[in-house]
Amino acid sequence: LPPVEAHPAQDTTRKDSRTVFINLHGAPMELLNQTLLKLRELNEEFQLLVVGPTAGLDEQLPRRIISDQDDAAQQTAAAEAGTYLSVLRDCPQDHHLIRALSGGAWPVVPASGVYPELIPKPLHRPCLHDGSMKVLIERLQDAWQFRPEAPQEEALRQVPRQFDPLSRCREIDQRLEEVALENMLMT
Repeated sequence: LPPVEAHPAQDTTRKDSRTVFINLHGAPMELLNQTLLKLRELNEEFQLLVVGPTAGLDEQLPRRIISDQDDAAQQTAAAEAGTYLSVLRDCPQDHHLIRALSGGAWPVVPASGVYPELIPKPLHRPCLHDGSMKVLIERLQDAWQFRPEAPQEEALRQVPRQFDPLSRCREIDQRLEEVALENMLMT
């Protein structure tokens, strides 16, 4: 991933929380279609920014397709999104989530795989879902209707920083200097 610092600054108060970035690779389309169509029945308006194969995604669902081959477009979509949605159970990694968080998106992700490790514990309840349509709808509606408090947003902004190569290199360099200094003092 490019450095987090390189992402455009986002004013999260101006972002449309109903712009939803989603990776469709391996997604259970039946659950996704049922959930999103039910939200439309409830008169919820949203726009999907989708990466991955769209075969099986109901044609009624409003979407903008982002090419798997266009990394810059994926970064832009992640920065535009107000919500990041994943229905990938037991997912071992998700670089799209990291990008979306660095752009200020609110995550709605499964309570399995890598997600409970990445999302700070105090935010598990509002961000994690159990894979059922009912809870998924609740989490999305909450993400769209309620602004998170500043401490919650700040906790989510901290997540991508652990993957920022410049920050990590600085930490490694600092630690090497500390080890070198300790060795010099010991001799």
